[in-house]
Amino acid sequence: RRDYIRSNVLSTLAATLAMVGFSGVVVLVMGVWLVGRPLSLLAAKAQRIGQGDLTGPLSFQQRDEIGELGHEVNAMCERLSEANSRTQAETTARIDALEQLRHADRLITVGRLAAGIAHELGTPLKVIAGRVKMLRRGKVEGEARTEYLAAVAEQAERMTTIIRQLLDFAGRREPRPVATDLHAIARAIARLVEPIARKHEVEVEVAPHGDAMAVGDPVQLEQVLSNLVVNAIHACQTGGKVQIACGTEPASSEGRPGAKRAYLRVTDDGHGMDESTKARIFEPFFTTKDIGQGTGLGLSVAHGIVLENGGSISVTSQVGQGSSFSVFLPAVSA
Repeated sequence: RRDYIRSNVLSTLAATLAMVGFSGVVVLVMGVWLVGRPLSLLAAKAQRIGQGDLTGPLSFQQRDEIGELGHEVNAMCERLSEANSRTQAETTARIDALEQLRHADRLITVGRLAAGIAHELGTPLKVIAGRVKMLRRGKVEGEARTEYLAAVAEQAERMTTIIRQLLDFAGRREPRPVATDLHAIARAIARLVEPIARKHEVEVEVAPHGDAMAVGDPVQLEQVLSNLVVNAIHACQTGGKVQIACGTEPASSEGRPGAKRAYLRVTDDGHGMDESTKARIFEPFFTTKDIGQGTGLGLSVAHGIVLENGGSISVTSQVGQGSSFSVFLPAVSA
């Protein structure tokens, strides 16, 4: 009896262990298939979503809580994808609107410059007309004839240069940031606004020293500087003075030892601004000029261009003592 009981206990224990082992294997396989694999897919999907990849929807056959979670993740990805598409479309539309706004402001500036340039072209045209009349009458011979022809060619080249500068300034193009000589831009804009300055009897000068190389789109920077200089001219009284300066200075705000930034600075001795005006000068359509004299877009557009080129713009001003606008840009590394 003792041997029988022992054999029954051993057989029962062996059967129990076998059943436990089989059940463990079944539970393990079913757990991996029904829980582990779906959770691994959910984890991989979550990582892809974190990296911005919303493709590859999950496909679960089970209709339990994990299957419902996978369905909700797929729905979330679809909603995120639709939201991204809308955001991209809105961003593209906003960029297009900003570019159109900048182009419109550029054309407004061109209109102001054109009036002065039309007067500027009058002198060479008179010279050419006078020389041509003398040549047609046959009253000029020898070396004088050669001098007359040279004068005609020189004045024609002068007019071509003026018109080319105006067309280059008005042209619409995509931003192309490159290493840009700010001093060259300052000299070019000083020449371009000379007719307006002469009309208002304001002197525009470029500081002789302070060459600076900055990273930015030269055409866009010309638009920024032209807006600042034209505004400075309008702010001055008869006999006023506008100075354009450029250079490099330490960029302490960047927190890197030896870091530098390039700057363009336009200073005038005009009527200046109070604190309330300074707080709003970069707002679109805000202007202190008379009706018909300005749209209030120039400084707003200039501010956007400077930010787009990785820079910043600031102003200091006091009523009756003039204003100084400073444009800061990334300097070209040595």
